[in-house]
Amino acid sequence: MPKCSTSVTRRARKIHGCEGCFSEIKVGDSYRYTSGVWDEPDSFKHCLSCANVIDNFKLMDQSLDYCDGPSLNTGGVREFFMEFTHSGWFGIRAAAEVAKLFDVPLEYAESIFWRET
Repeated sequence: MPKCSTSVTRRARKIHGCEGCFSEIKVGDSYRYTSGVWDEPDSFKHCLSCANVIDNFKLMDQSLDYCDGPSLNTGGVREFFMEFTHSGWFGIRAAAEVAKLFDVPLEYAESIFWRET
């Protein structure tokens, strides 16, 4: 848990990389900027789909610990999704279930599972 943090939605003035799924945040796209103090100050940029996954995880089950969900760190959302494949979900079924569970577009979920890092 961070000692303090804040998140705001910004519009990109230059190209950024999403730290959750490695997609490109293009000029003019909206993205979530989170900054705070954990062990030390840090900041993260996430596309709105990754931000939605992070937010929906927090709403899914209040009994889950903060550490159980997707990390804000580089590749955290992608790594979180990969855990679903280890739970017996594969291919299009995994992408469809994740899209439904986290209320994100199917194309986004598919890109997470099949994107090269």
